[in-house]
Amino acid sequence: MKNKIIILLIVFVVLSIGAYFVMDFICEVGVKCKNCSQTSNTKEKSIKSGFYLMDYKPLKPVIEFKHHDEKITFKNVWVESQWFYNSDNCLLTKIEKRDGFNIIFEFEKSNLETFLFSLSPVLNGEIDITNGGIMETKKEIRLNQLTDTIWLQIYEKNPTAGIGWKEKLDGEVVGFVKK
Repeated sequence: MKNKIIILLIVFVVLSIGAYFVMDFICEVGVKCKNCSQTSNTKEKSIKSGFYLMDYKPLKPVIEFKHHDEKITFKNVWVESQWFYNSDNCLLTKIEKRDGFNIIFEFEKSNLETFLFSLSPVLNGEIDITNGGIMETKKEIRLNQLTDTIWLQIYEKNPTAGIGWKEKLDGEVVGFVKK
């Protein structure tokens, strides 16, 4: 009887360890970007998680395009600390802050059917076209340091048929100041 209990305990321990490694392997396979910077989905979630830092205010909240019958309205611009899911131990992932800042520009566009513009930050007088992604209602950028004013270059899709984004057109440059 004692031997059966010992064998059952050994089998249980071996199966438990095996299950852990299988679950860890499946978890690791599911990680799309290990320890990559993340951005909170909303300002409220950023506040709740303790990452929210401040707001910026657009110098000109409504921008009318030069080459299209469209305008965008900047609704909310907020900053949070950069953060990531530390997945060094995949089954015990934890959220950690890192150096740098996420700046989220929330906007509404008047033309809901198409996307006729892009936004690029202007850093030290140079346009950074590689920074951040744009979604239907917000633009996210990442910066290592904050300035009193953040500038965005608006680019418009070329209205000439067949050219489009191949030769985008400079639109307005819009500034945002710390509140």
